Amino acid sequence: NSKVDPTEGMNLAERIHWQVLHRRKEGIEAMISEIIEERAREMGNTQSEAAVNVLNTVLLPAMKDVGDRFGAGELILPFVLQSAEVMKRAVAHLEGYLEKVEGYTKGKIVLATVFGDVHDIGKNLVNTILSNNGYTVYDLGKQVPLNTILDKAIEVNADAIGLSALLVSTSKQMPLCVKELYKRGLNFPVIVGGAAINRSYGRRILFVDEQTADAKPVPYEHGVFYARDAFEGLEIIDRLTNSPEQRATFIQQIQEEALKERLKKKTGTAGVPTSNTEEHTPSLSVKPALSLPKPPFWGPRVLDRIGIEDVAPCMDLNTL
Repeated sequence: NSKVDPTEGMNLAERIHWQVLHRRKEGIEAMISEIIEERAREMGNTQSEAAVNVLNTVLLPAMKDVGDRFGAGELILPFVLQSAEVMKRAVAHLEGYLEKVEGYTKGKIVLATVFGDVHDIGKNLVNTILSNNGYTVYDLGKQVPLNTILDKAIEVNADAIGLSALLVSTSKQMPLCVKELYKRGLNFPVIVGGAAINRSYGRRILFVDEQTADAKPVPYEHGVFYARDAFEGLEIIDRLTNSPEQRATFIQQIQEEALKERLKKKTGTAGVPTSNTEEHTPSLSVKPALSLPKPPFWGPRVLDRIGIEDVAPCMDLNTL
């Protein structure tokens, strides 16, 4: 019996969406060519205009769907990376239809995993997502010294610097970067992310003073932004590069939130954090349990003997 085609009955746009969501690279280029030609005929446009339409109405919504499902806990990170690779392949093929405007980019981002940290999976995903959305990304790799990051940002006149860290010890490079930017009088917004930090940490390192009880708050006026994942990073970059007015409003909003949190901690009303995880309201996609099972007992118990008759039903005979 032949396998049932899961895309049977779908139109071309829906099939492309399905391929991105389900991490299928096979034939994606041919499908992109076909839908561009189809839309060029239907809309009476050039293939370049049709390609822009396909990017905005098919590919980007597909990747947004991946991001939404990741945020809801329906997809794990390796699946997101694989979907991003399908997207990258599709966009690379689509670019062949676009009329190149020399030097055009939505914005320039310098990206790096901080010095001492060798983890780069999350950073690589950010690179792919931003690149697929029209940004020029200068990915400096992992274990990148602070001066290398700043020198590159100055060289390319970056719109923002993105820093990633997986370890608590290496995340200390982030406030050093912010303080060095302040010291040099540079004006690059900083976006931070990674498993080692949370939103509260991002707000805290916005301030470049000693943060003692009697210290006057001195913020890095160009902003420090925490991104929970690559998709929030994209949202932040979009807001920073959309218009000077929106950028200024966004930076002011972040500064006000950070100052409010700092003052709360100073007066002792913020509470003591119990972990390094970000506090947030439960996702709407997670349904509450209908009932909670009760354990047979609480606390430790010592068993004098465990009978083979108790263990046997739990054994995997195939593995044995």
